[in-house]
Amino acid sequence: MPDPSVSSSKPIRLLLVEDSFAVARELQTLLRGVEGDALVFEHVETLGQALKLLGRGRARARFDCLLVSLRLSDAEGLVAVRRLRTSEPDAAIVVLAAPDDRALALESLRLGAQDVLVNPWLRTADVAQDLQRLIRGAMDSRRSNASRPAEASTQGATADASVASSVFTRDEESAFDLRFQPWARTVDGSIHGIEVTLGSRAAQVSPRELLSAAESRGELDALSRWLLRRVAPLWIEWRRLGIAPPRLALNVAPSELHARNFAASRLALIDELGLRPRDLQIELAEDALIGAAVKAHGELQALRDAGVRVIADNVGRSQVALLALGRLPLDGVKLDIALIQSIRLQERASRAAVRGIVGFCEELGIQCCAVGVEVEPDATVCRELGVPYIQGYWLARPQTSKAMGEWLMRWLPPAPRATPEAPLASV
Repeated sequence: MPDPSVSSSKPIRLLLVEDSFAVARELQTLLRGVEGDALVFEHVETLGQALKLLGRGRARARFDCLLVSLRLSDAEGLVAVRRLRTSEPDAAIVVLAAPDDRALALESLRLGAQDVLVNPWLRTADVAQDLQRLIRGAMDSRRSNASRPAEASTQGATADASVASSVFTRDEESAFDLRFQPWARTVDGSIHGIEVTLGSRAAQVSPRELLSAAESRGELDALSRWLLRRVAPLWIEWRRLGIAPPRLALNVAPSELHARNFAASRLALIDELGLRPRDLQIELAEDALIGAAVKAHGELQALRDAGVRVIADNVGRSQVALLALGRLPLDGVKLDIALIQSIRLQERASRAAVRGIVGFCEELGIQCCAVGVEVEPDATVCRELGVPYIQGYWLARPQTSKAMGEWLMRWLPPAPRATPEAPLASV
């Protein structure tokens, strides 16, 4: 089920830090095959050469992604990851690891790397597409989650707040991007739902940062209502065309649940917009959901009673948290992306953790979805471990509404209709 829309018009500037010319040639050949002219590829053999290239002078080179070996001649283990993260804070880092480097590779993720490529994968059948997805996924992850340097934090927060407020003024159409990403059944690839996230066109602001900025300005409720109003006509059109999956997923901040009559007001808006409660799924981060559970239990239950599904996101960091989730009114969980990343390194503990969560969900009769499934081996492992649903770049990248509609038209055969097909709306 490769994603047909992986390519991007924006060139990738990629720096490979690897002392093996054979590996360097193979990586460059593979990436050139799928990226073509959209790739600016540079290779250095040592950490010292990389740091010189990334120096802070006027001629400083900037890269979108760094591919870094854990076995450099002048920097064994995690030294290179630490130094390069400091030198190039905005770039994604993908670690190149040997099979016996699993422990170091896992630690590199905690130090700021976005993903790990295990060397034997360079010889799998679909490695070029897998490698492309992995690198672009790491870049998206870095843009969403990277911590900014201290001197830029104040500017970033101000920019975020400014961007967040613009949606409620005259620049409504140009302020935001909506992105849609499907999830599917693991066994047969049938599409089960689509998650919609909100991003800024005016600055590199992640959905989480944008929600946080809106929350700090007291505009979170208005922003959430705006998003639902933008998505509703599109979803209704998809449903008319017979290509709408069963569920549309929206992220919700815990503070929204604390608002007076949150469930009642959202259900009223859903009805006003012509949506059905059973069309919607709300997702909250595991830790935030547990923290809000005491005050929000009634709101969650009211939404579920009406037909809205409630999902805990980023699940699997703590067994204690998992037990707490078992006492909440939930319809499902999404696994923390770190579990999938560590399973790539054949970590037995992570495989056992996923099996345990799958069993937990089966016992409670709720859904379980693996997030961050970027390459075919990820999907294979999920099938082996019994994970019912998957979401990630291997299935499809986050896309605009127009691209998502076209993707669904290819993926889902439309139901018979009496009227001519109307053009897909674009958010």
